[in-house]
Amino acid sequence: MFTRFGSLSVSQYLLLAWLALAGSTTAQVKLNGPLPRQVLGAAREFQYTPSGTSLLYIADEHADDVFELFSVSVDGSSAPVALSGALVVGGDVADVSGQFAEVFASAPDGSWVAFLADATTDGVVELHRAPLDGSAAPTKLSGALVAGGDVTTFLISADGTTLVFLADALLDERYELFRAPADGSAAPVRLNSTLVGGGDVTSFELGLQSERAYFLADGVLDNVPELFSAPLDASLPAVRLNGALVAGRTVVDFRVAADESRVAFRADASADELFELFSAPGDGSAASVRLNPTLVAGGDVTARYKIGATRVVYIADQDIDGQVELYGAPLDGSAVATKLHPNASWAWDFTFTPDGALVAFYGMIGSERGIFRVSASGGTPVRLSDALGRDDTIYFLEVSVDGALCLYERRTTIVDDLLFVVADYSNLHCVSVAGGTPVQLTQHHLDGYFASYPRLTADASHVTYRREAFYQYGVATDGSGSPVLLAFSFRAESSPDGTRLAYLDGFLGSMGRLMTVDLDGGGAGD
Repeated sequence: MFTRFGSLSVSQYLLLAWLALAGSTTAQVKLNGPLPRQVLGAAREFQYTPSGTSLLYIADEHADDVFELFSVSVDGSSAPVALSGALVVGGDVADVSGQFAEVFASAPDGSWVAFLADATTDGVVELHRAPLDGSAAPTKLSGALVAGGDVTTFLISADGTTLVFLADALLDERYELFRAPADGSAAPVRLNSTLVGGGDVTSFELGLQSERAYFLADGVLDNVPELFSAPLDASLPAVRLNGALVAGRTVVDFRVAADESRVAFRADASADELFELFSAPGDGSAASVRLNPTLVAGGDVTARYKIGATRVVYIADQDIDGQVELYGAPLDGSAVATKLHPNASWAWDFTFTPDGALVAFYGMIGSERGIFRVSASGGTPVRLSDALGRDDTIYFLEVSVDGALCLYERRTTIVDDLLFVVADYSNLHCVSVAGGTPVQLTQHHLDGYFASYPRLTADASHVTYRREAFYQYGVATDGSGSPVLLAFSFRAESSPDGTRLAYLDGFLGSMGRLMTVDLDGGGAGD
């Protein structure tokens, strides 16, 4: 039996992909070392170091189904270096469920890497650190664990001095938050206060100033998640940031300001299942304040909210039940929230410029749908995209790191009089945030041709995207050239400097090789 993609079987699809790549001008560089068996041995996950000069990846290079952590230069000029050290029989670099995503991370300066592995006892996942050059054996950072305990996830502080991890270290199946110095000079210390029976820390983030950890936990009442913060150095106890909640209420999510001065969060604090937006000082030094005014009956603040330098922008059906619109408010609650576009409008998605001054949003003003720009403090919206037709929607919206470009995916779905879909495809467009004529980067007009998973490179010079499930393309954002077929892969990522694409090769018998290629389709660069 064959899995089919449209009218093609997998074998036909792979053959067409091979022919397409064989005829392209791109030059790939294989980075991983020899795999034990070409079909079964594979690189499974990877990421760039912050400088972009090296890649970290997990692969079973030395023995089939024994997954280790490696580093390698992006140009392939040196052999891969094993970082995870000797593993116990049955051990792997992986999380408790055997997955590989988010189980390793580079230090901010790129000098060392932290990772999860059951390295010393099979089935017991712990947190380790190793130098990026492999010059020393790994150091365990998570300390002693209770029988049955594991580390489930971790984050590195922005200054690289501290690791914070979630583990059932003291009681099996009770997950708590711990901190450990990155140099391994001291034992881990718990950050959360004593939890109620049955309570757990469920999620956490670290502030960009490396001052505090912020986390959700049912610490006071079981199954009532609330928001807490604690200093990263564990010098003071954790504090609760939301007001007291009764049984059945919950804090569902939160965002931390870049300067850590305040945290915004959603909770049904006032009435069950009525989700509103609040903010509180990050250190809990004052009570939380509600940011939205009283909502219309049936209204809610959605999960689409973001924090700028001093303001929060959010989407809610605040005035008319079921009609979602865009609002902004001072993060400290010092003034009432205001609508960022005219009345009787809609807003479905938005993003900030990096400085938080401008908002680009997909919505409808009057009868005109499109992407608009407006000040985060309010004003008259300016349309950035062409007006969308009846058959068009926006599937993706991104503003470049420098705040100059807006990238969007415009999907066209054409239906006949009986409402049957006769054509469905998407194209990528770029436009200056300052305004101007949008540039169409792709020219898809055939059913099933989508420019999926688009991503701007850090320098905004190129966009990478996936077409028809497997084909990885790159195209210049100024529209100066046609899209270039770069690879055949489900998993790809551009380098920090925007010049190369790393990917896991999903090609016929060579499944899972780690490769790189120039984004402009030129030489391999080695």
